[in-house]
Amino acid sequence: MTKEKNRYAWIILIGCCALTAGTGLVLNTCGQWFVSVTTELEVGTAQLALFVTILGICMAIASPFVGKFMAKYNLRLLLTGCWLVVLLGLAAMSFYTEVWHWYISGAIMGFAGAFCFLIPAPVILGNWFMKRNGLAVGIAMSFSGISAAIANPIFAAAISNFGWRTAYLIAAVTVAVIVFPSTLFVLRFKPADKGLKPYGYEETSEEKSSSSAGTAAITVTGVSSKTAFRSPSFWLLFAMSSFFMFLAGFAQLMPSYVSSVGLLGIVGFVATMSMVGNLTGKLGLGAISDKLGGRRSSVIGLTLVTIGFLLLILGGAKEIFALSGALFYGVSLSLASVASPILVREAFGVKDFGNIYSKINIGISAIGAIGTTVVGLIYDLAGSFIPAFWSGIGLCIVCAILMLTGLALARRLPQDA
Repeated sequence: MTKEKNRYAWIILIGCCALTAGTGLVLNTCGQWFVSVTTELEVGTAQLALFVTILGICMAIASPFVGKFMAKYNLRLLLTGCWLVVLLGLAAMSFYTEVWHWYISGAIMGFAGAFCFLIPAPVILGNWFMKRNGLAVGIAMSFSGISAAIANPIFAAAISNFGWRTAYLIAAVTVAVIVFPSTLFVLRFKPADKGLKPYGYEETSEEKSSSSAGTAAITVTGVSSKTAFRSPSFWLLFAMSSFFMFLAGFAQLMPSYVSSVGLLGIVGFVATMSMVGNLTGKLGLGAISDKLGGRRSSVIGLTLVTIGFLLLILGGAKEIFALSGALFYGVSLSLASVASPILVREAFGVKDFGNIYSKINIGISAIGAIGTTVVGLIYDLAGSFIPAFWSGIGLCIVCAILMLTGLALARRLPQDA
């Protein structure tokens, strides 16, 4: 057996980092415009924010087609075309005068964004990294948070200095500069597209013989998508991934929580602590999964999130508990983006991973569109965030059960070459 050393795989990783950085700039900075736009248009924040919900719903509708399209069509043209549509939708906001105009952009960006936001990077990296896949996915997905952390104050300054309309154009151009060099010149769907094999691929003697004879053979195994979709394990992991995204819905309300308990001095800092937990979780869970497997790394992640919720529940109005709780809770933001694709790959293999994971993303996108709203509704009904945090702990336990059961059942499924 010889291990294939594929250095271009790391170039692919850089390209995927650019994709997720662009995703972060589009999805994780949109709140910067809310105050200026709602003030000028004289509408409520909820009215404007509805376009984000529409975007998420449209992503969920389009997600089932992403895996097949990526495998069937030229990846560079697909990604470049979809990013172009997304950025035109973003730039068009600069000219809007009615709140319903944003809803149109939300729908357009959602349908196109399904093909270039959350799904492509894990699928591409799954093809290119036979080993260290968890680390690669963790690094790539962390850039959605890194880019947003850097860009949020910059976009805020652009809105203040140049106006919100010009700032939309600046944002669109910035994303274009980041993503288009990768989509046009760097990314390939699989190593065979460049006559290579995945990083860490171990070649059998038969494959080595056929390769020396001129046939670049590679054995890729896994559960067929047809078999996976009919199995209980798929639906268990579908529910698990959806609940992962629901847990991430608490993040937007952390500033509201500390305000509700009178900790006004750390309103801004608590969000930063969540982002630190997010970044650490993505890198840490990805690296740990390469050593211990997706199952154990995900159990560790869910345990840390549970600790975070407990600190928030038991800490009362103490700053150290609120900040520590937000830090541990922040790991939840890495579960849907990093743990979920790793677990799906672990359960069903590489063969039809793209098609299977794109279906899993239906739940991720749909719950992402409503998760924060549901958590806010629990707070409104209870008059406290404590019941919502207890529900979060319950979901962590449910996710662990779904994951362990789903993986156990997946081991019984037939593997195809």
